[in-house]
Amino acid sequence: MNRGYYLSVFALCAMLSSCDSSSKSTNSTAATQSVTTSDVMSATESEHDIPFYVGTYTQKEGHVDGKAKGVHLAYLNTETGTMRYGDVYDEAGINPSYLTIHPSGKFVYVVNETGGNEQQWGSVTALAVNEDKSLTELNRKPTMGIAPCHISLDKQGFQVLAANYSTGSITSFPVALTGKLGRAQNIIRYTGNSSHARQEAPHAHFISQISDGTVITADLGTDTIRFHNFRTGQLEPASSSINTPSGSGPRHIVEHPLLPIIYVVNELSATVISYQRDSDDKFMQYQSISTLPEGDNRGGNCAAIKMTKNGKFLYVSNRGDHNNIAIYKVSDNGQLTMVSHQSSLGNVPRDFTISPDDRHLIVANQNSDNLVSFKIDPNNGLLKDPFELKDVATPVCLKFL
Repeated sequence: MNRGYYLSVFALCAMLSSCDSSSKSTNSTAATQSVTTSDVMSATESEHDIPFYVGTYTQKEGHVDGKAKGVHLAYLNTETGTMRYGDVYDEAGINPSYLTIHPSGKFVYVVNETGGNEQQWGSVTALAVNEDKSLTELNRKPTMGIAPCHISLDKQGFQVLAANYSTGSITSFPVALTGKLGRAQNIIRYTGNSSHARQEAPHAHFISQISDGTVITADLGTDTIRFHNFRTGQLEPASSSINTPSGSGPRHIVEHPLLPIIYVVNELSATVISYQRDSDDKFMQYQSISTLPEGDNRGGNCAAIKMTKNGKFLYVSNRGDHNNIAIYKVSDNGQLTMVSHQSSLGNVPRDFTISPDDRHLIVANQNSDNLVSFKIDPNNGLLKDPFELKDVATPVCLKFL
């Protein structure tokens, strides 16, 4: 019998196994289905497969031993929750860590998280998505900053927005109809510091356009959330800001899909703080809640924050001594209630993503070189029926096409 037969049998077994898993503990690791990338290289395609890309580190840095060869392509089966490996593309440059997808689905943009001085800026690379989902480099532009760590697009796909961690700066790039990037423009550099040892200078860690058209950023180094006007398609200096508690270290932000509330995950204090827009169009603190189990006093090291599209559940990844996903139920008024914690089944869950149908969550465990998919229980948000894809080197960011 050929290899495809065995893979089909494996997939069927995984489906049957998942049907008997509802009684398992949310922290259980015993039932994890696991395959290596070599096992699934020739797996039969399914109509339920949806593609996603994986940003990675490709070289050793001070905080990571990068081992990848480029951006990975993989597939999630939305019926079984299993994953299969596609390929890896080295045209994305060095350390293509975080990535974003153009609204058209025709282009992918990645930050190249490099740079040690003004003669070695980080960069952003534009990639074309081919018919077979492979990637081809279009061009690359310097970010005029060091260690760009986050990237997004405006809602129309006209501008790429990038945050430079080490220089505490943000910038934008015009996008041509061909997908190519123009040179960096509207470069804005922050100033200041805060009370934690890692807050000796500004550290821009997140940039994105929210529903009202404003561009919002998180500055871990100065405990500041900033709001930038973007009415003319040009990134402007901050028009307003929020000061998070001293030493909190805001890292990433998610917006509620229905309510005027944003949720900020604070890396250093291991908290989620929500802010609600009031009648004067200002964001006021609404709630603060820990990302750790009750009574756990170990230091925090949060990474990603995501919410389901229906606004019912919110998730946060804890790294360091924790390596888990915090699960929250979101009430009708946007208040969070801790539900549970689920092991990420790996080391350093740097990022995770939720499938477009809100049925699955995939975790990228950076230092254990694996991806783990879970099914999301629609009743309580718990994560169950894990499936592991091994040998995905130093994964950092996940984005569905």
